[in-house]
Amino acid sequence: MSQGTQGDDTGGGIPPIVIHKRNLWPRRLVWAWVGLLFLLHHDFWWWNDRTLVLGFLPIGLAYHTAFSLAAGVTWALAIKFAWPEEIEEWASAGETETTGAGRVS
Repeated sequence: MSQGTQGDDTGGGIPPIVIHKRNLWPRRLVWAWVGLLFLLHHDFWWWNDRTLVLGFLPIGLAYHTAFSLAAGVTWALAIKFAWPEEIEEWASAGETETTGAGRVS
């Protein structure tokens, strides 16, 4: 494996991970939110509660419905603020080098 100098385009190699300081705080915020969702995922506090939401939906199921929506919003935020753009650029540059079978030539 050859070592390239900074700024060299190695063609098919793994792109370097570069984190820009200006985008660091939204990434940290997204990761903190993911950690909070991880902790809130197990809703043991609703297990013995027979409360119905809207008159028909058990509160545990309503909680998981809201949790699923929050998880979807979290992924949207992760894509917007924490997605490494350098990997997208690297992948887009490699699209012209693929063969019909999807393999890099």
